[in-house]
Amino acid sequence: MHRKQASALLIMLLTALFITGATAKSFNERSESWLEVTDNGQSGISINIDFTTDEINQIGSIPDYSTLTQTDSGIEIPMISRLIALPPGHRAEVRVVNRQSTLHKAGDTRANLTGTGISKQDLSSLRLDPPMPVIAGSVGSVRGVSVTSVSFYPYQYNEEKDEIIENISFEAEVTFVRDNNIQVTRPVRDLPGSDMSRMLDRILLNKPHRDPYSEVQADHRGRILILHQDNDDFGENEQLWVDSLANWKRQMGYSVEILAVNVNVQEGGLTGLEVRNQIVRERYINQEDPLSYLIIIGADSVQQRLWFPTVTDDVSGDHLYSVMVEDNEDDIYLSDIAVGRFHCYDFSELRGA
Repeated sequence: MHRKQASALLIMLLTALFITGATAKSFNERSESWLEVTDNGQSGISINIDFTTDEINQIGSIPDYSTLTQTDSGIEIPMISRLIALPPGHRAEVRVVNRQSTLHKAGDTRANLTGTGISKQDLSSLRLDPPMPVIAGSVGSVRGVSVTSVSFYPYQYNEEKDEIIENISFEAEVTFVRDNNIQVTRPVRDLPGSDMSRMLDRILLNKPHRDPYSEVQADHRGRILILHQDNDDFGENEQLWVDSLANWKRQMGYSVEILAVNVNVQEGGLTGLEVRNQIVRERYINQEDPLSYLIIIGADSVQQRLWFPTVTDDVSGDHLYSVMVEDNEDDIYLSDIAVGRFHCYDFSELRGA
């Protein structure tokens, strides 16, 4: 019964918070007045959160939050996540230094949602879910740049006393700490102005620390590799279609390479692992122009195995994932390449695609 009351109160709080303002803004927008970030270089970042700004009050609806996460207590709490860049081999530690919060009891009615103030000392004595208003996640990698998620929680639940803490504003220090258990990754030197470098700049609260050359913007958008099988079924018409696709992408500012690959292992062709390690990986780690996009074109049928074979070549099915599967830690790069495919049972479908 208590959890139902707490859930009902949380919905009322969200409704009261978002009911004002006719213009909806998304938390996914880069410009966010509720969030102020100070980049402290290799040591960390400082974060200032103010959930009372006009931007928050004009959201208009709950789905504009990044997500609703279910706590261990079974209460759905709004969570807003952002990514930050880390120095290689580091993790993030978060310390909340200043905080203004309000306490709401689960039995409060819609007419009484003002709540009461609560001191930092009283907050520290409560068992809250989630335990902190901002939490750093595990370390991952995007294009070789070490990243971690930072999640912000406007509300926290105290199951023991059946109360909800509304976080009005707070300041947090995110410190980058050396951790020998974190795999050290080498950032890919994407050309400035390319799709991947712009993507990183958009999704990260603190832009990755680049070399000085990166300050110069270029028109180059990225490198594309188009793979198709080298056999008699891939004829002149199919080649014209692929050439047309490549020329279109080149006109858009991409560097495009077309490569025909013999994947008939019985006739000396390459296995899926060999395609990945000898062709795809080599182009990804290229420091002058690292691979951004991989397009695989082919047909897939029981009779015509035009996708790349698996490690055990007697396995039937879609073999694209045998090319992109990650066997070990060195294959972390595979998740950084955008993969597209045309799945066809007949090459005539290529001409109509």
